[in-house]
Amino acid sequence: MGVFNKINQRSGLVVGFIAIGLLLFLLGNEFFGPNSIIFRNQNNVGEINGTSIDGVDYQNAVAREEAEYQLQSGKGVTESERQYMQQQAWNKLIFQHVYKEEFNDLGLVITDDEKFDMVQGNFIHSYIKSAFGGEQQGFNKAMVTQFLGNFDQVDQTTQVKWHLIEQQAQEARLREKFTNLLKKSEYVTKAEAKKLFHAQSDKANVDYVFVPYSSIPDSTVEVSDDDLKDYISEHKEEYKVEAGRSLVYAVFDVTPTYKDSIVIKQEIQKLLVDFKQTDNDTVFIENNSNAPALPAFQTASQLAPALSERLSSLQKDSVYGPYSDGANYSLYKIIKVDSDTNFSVRASHILLRAEAQTPEAKAVAKQKAQDVLNKIKGGADFAEMAKTYGTDGTSTRGGDLGWFGKGQMVGAFEKACFAPSSPGLLPNLVETEFGYHIIKVTQAKTNKKFLVGTVVFNIEPSEETTDSIYTKADNFAATVKDTAAFAAEVLKLSVRGKVQKYDQKNVGQNDPGLSALQNARELIRWAYNDAKLGQVSNVFTIDNKFVIAILTGKRDKGTASVDDVREEVKRKVLIEKKGELISKKLKDLSGSFADIAKNYGPQAQTGTASDVTIASAIISSVGYDPIAAGNVFGLKQGVASKPIIGENGVCLVKPVLITVATEPTDYTSVSTQALGSRTNRVDYQSDEALKFFADIKDERYKRY
Repeated sequence: MGVFNKINQRSGLVVGFIAIGLLLFLLGNEFFGPNSIIFRNQNNVGEINGTSIDGVDYQNAVAREEAEYQLQSGKGVTESERQYMQQQAWNKLIFQHVYKEEFNDLGLVITDDEKFDMVQGNFIHSYIKSAFGGEQQGFNKAMVTQFLGNFDQVDQTTQVKWHLIEQQAQEARLREKFTNLLKKSEYVTKAEAKKLFHAQSDKANVDYVFVPYSSIPDSTVEVSDDDLKDYISEHKEEYKVEAGRSLVYAVFDVTPTYKDSIVIKQEIQKLLVDFKQTDNDTVFIENNSNAPALPAFQTASQLAPALSERLSSLQKDSVYGPYSDGANYSLYKIIKVDSDTNFSVRASHILLRAEAQTPEAKAVAKQKAQDVLNKIKGGADFAEMAKTYGTDGTSTRGGDLGWFGKGQMVGAFEKACFAPSSPGLLPNLVETEFGYHIIKVTQAKTNKKFLVGTVVFNIEPSEETTDSIYTKADNFAATVKDTAAFAAEVLKLSVRGKVQKYDQKNVGQNDPGLSALQNARELIRWAYNDAKLGQVSNVFTIDNKFVIAILTGKRDKGTASVDDVREEVKRKVLIEKKGELISKKLKDLSGSFADIAKNYGPQAQTGTASDVTIASAIISSVGYDPIAAGNVFGLKQGVASKPIIGENGVCLVKPVLITVATEPTDYTSVSTQALGSRTNRVDYQSDEALKFFADIKDERYKRY
């Protein structure tokens, strides 16, 4: 009874626990599941215009992009294309949460009448026209009408493609409406038009003294890191940067060994007899080749070099090879020999160029070419003469051009090569726009063509080779513990040609790859999410390579550090300091501009510039300098300026004559010009403004 009494005394507490347990059981997924209230934020990939973007929604958007691409292209998605699809998916989410919301707020819609009009009415959208061949193919509205009239009868794939095109056209039209609305809100006041008119039309003749910054060697001006920091601090808006990670990474290429190559050669050799005897070449190639392709007719100029070298001995139903091009071994079967309407010929040449396009220079080149030709006629070896005297890339191979067909060479050269019916040295020089040619037809022209079937085996690393290279990479990762050890070990291995080292600064958080690695998302995610500064990674497998990286730098979003922009800022600080030095020296000088220039030294230039305008901002010898040009029109005629620190140096200016243009009665043309300049910027600036105010936080790098 004592126990039961105790239970009764605490029954309220027990019931409470049971109730909480049931509630947690029923709502557990809402609170603790992967998409729960508590953990949902952990699945987010960013925020757009105040809306959190869930990882599942983002992945669905990517999947739609990939499906659309496969539907329209008829092929699968490669890894590099997938990176593009991911960005496209993100852009569409931005469109949905930023642009569409803005369009809705403004009341921008496309009515049913507009939809009809842009598909088959009087203002058909360019997307629709492109789907039916475009203007160049003679687009006709009747084609659209006929297609839509039979829409229920076309296959489902075509129907889906059509709906996609319609959707894309409607989104593009909404964008057009938005930008047109902004463009219509632009205007130019009469005061602005008047200011532009005078900036373009008022002219001044100016005396000047100019001292270029280049007159002071950089090495004589001290620039400290504090100077650079101060400059960046004063110009923060110019040096906004996104987050970045700096990496040094070692790449171990997984390449086949000589032993691997021999094994592949032996494997393809086993097919030689069966390939020769098969009655169905197409099926045999499809079943055995790493790169199946239908047999095709080839002329002498189209044959693989291994076949064109033995052209005269090629026989029907014979198999040749295996031949290696470094990446593959190939077997070639001559299925049929026939005649073609086109001819091919093989020739060698020695080209001698004139040093200049003058009659004298051309005469010298021609005489030299004739002397070489005479030596060959006298018994000199053509190939050796080509190596000695040839001036183009064929000289290293004795002048050999290989086989070529008609239309591949310039007219005079082609005519000379195809004229003879037998091989041999041509008795006369041939002149073309390139120079003078000595030509030897090495194999007579032929119009034979060959139906060729090809079996290809890729030369790939064996499992043993791959494991061996991975072991080396893994040992490297285990051995190096810091930046110094990383650099030393890479240097040791690179000397032996076993590894390549790359250094990349400020990799973006959503970059698809690195400079030497196209598909390096996994490594980049490591750099942003897991790596500590100075940490060496494990081995990554990327693009058939083994990669080990070390994180050498972290940059947060905000203002650039000195190291991020050192060289750029140093140039600007140098200009400021040089400007101050030159200005101080000029201020201490007096007299005429000629006297000032003389007393300053030979670095100072002086003269008179005519027709200076604010709009062009060009002063002869000084160059483009809007600050100096603006000062000219702020001075009274005959009054010299103080030293002006400008674009290219420091100058003194004095307007000798200012001519103010007579104002027009109508400013329409000037207003139109100014308005055109403004509206041309609307497309880009409206995009940037919408994205800026939407406060987009892209955190896809944390998961993808």
